[in-house]
Amino acid sequence: LFVALLRGALPFATQLTTAIAETNPDFHPELDVMTVSTYGKGREPKQPEVVMGIDESKTSVAGRRVIVLDDMLDKGVTAAFVGDYFVERQASVVDLAVLTVKQTERAACFDDFPGEVIHCFEVPDVWVTGMGMDDNRIGHEANRWMPYLAVAQEA
Repeated sequence: LFVALLRGALPFATQLTTAIAETNPDFHPELDVMTVSTYGKGREPKQPEVVMGIDESKTSVAGRRVIVLDDMLDKGVTAAFVGDYFVERQASVVDLAVLTVKQTERAACFDDFPGEVIHCFEVPDVWVTGMGMDDNRIGHEANRWMPYLAVAQEA
């Protein structure tokens, strides 16, 4: 079961599951979504909260391998929170697949992430936009849907 964290993971999740299906037409990826809020309108993180969980009436988690898809692994606070969310729902394995890993120190809570972390790119410790990542300093949803990664301008 793939679970994309909205909104950031949408471009990555779409391209990844499409590539998987094209590579192996006999494998049909199951994709669900959830929304976790860690950043408000600024660039300062807050305590994560579930805004919209997966639809547990249609998607069974217990006993399954869950691969959480996200745009970036930064401090790891969101990843740790979501890992705990699925462990509490009795997932057998919880892994994380991200487009980018920021070269920064992880929060202590990430030390206990329950599974493997898979990534495509490493990026420096700067604000990155594109491929799901926005820059609200420019405008609402600015650059989120660009098909590339870019370093955001400094203030």
